[in-house]
Amino acid sequence: MWQNIDPTRIGHQLINQTIATACHQPPNDRVFDPQLDHWGIAPLPDEDFFPMLARLTAPGGPLQKWSENNYNGFFDNSIAGVHVLNTIIGVPAKNVYYFTFSCGATISILASGKLGRFANKVLGLIPRGVVKPPHNALQLSPPGSQLPRADMLPAFPIFGYAMGGYRLTAAQKRILGCRSVDMHQNDGVVNTASMRGPRGSTIVEVDRTVGEVERGKFYHLGRNDTLDHADAIGIVVDTDLVGYFKNIYVLRKCVVLMNVLGSEGGNNVFGDCRTIVSTAAG
Repeated sequence: MWQNIDPTRIGHQLINQTIATACHQPPNDRVFDPQLDHWGIAPLPDEDFFPMLARLTAPGGPLQKWSENNYNGFFDNSIAGVHVLNTIIGVPAKNVYYFTFSCGATISILASGKLGRFANKVLGLIPRGVVKPPHNALQLSPPGSQLPRADMLPAFPIFGYAMGGYRLTAAQKRILGCRSVDMHQNDGVVNTASMRGPRGSTIVEVDRTVGEVERGKFYHLGRNDTLDHADAIGIVVDTDLVGYFKNIYVLRKCVVLMNVLGSEGGNNVFGDCRTIVSTAAG
């Protein structure tokens, strides 16, 4: 049975059905809108779900045309896709201030203790004939240098686990200019190393004495090793999280705003910023 499983085909089917389900309602009524209507991935007037699904997934249909070209999020979020986007965009705009922040929700397998040993035991229970090519069966890789934290959002650990042990190909290493292990720490969705700024750009590590801030450079506000992707983009918001970012962006880094706005004639920002700092500190 396992030998007949094609994970690529199953994955495509799940993606197609998920997208079709999300797109069946009118745009204003969708719980999640993939915004693929311009590809023809939308219902026709008075079209029921299953006829729409058959039409969208037909050979040469809208979903195949969308998924098999390089103008979609799957390619854009691959290493090759990001490289293409960086090449197209070119150098950072010289009239824009760039600020970045890094986070991660994985831990070193060397420091994980029982967690690392547990992961290895679980992997040891899986028959290698089941998970080993060439049968195109489901394959679970051994753990890498990073494992997901126990408090990572439940939807993310499988991706955090995969990225935590991903082995770069020779072509990917040439693009990134780094080792596989350098890209293992992640927040469940994005590699932590990618958050500082684009490769080849000027990245400045910000502290309390950053000095004059310049356009066209990336100012990295630091790294937090406990936040996952949901925390970073605001899906999960609580008092402690708000307080943390308030300290990062207002209290600790207010000097950056003072330098930016003060250098452009906004001298009143100094007084306002001191008031904010005093409030945050209190």
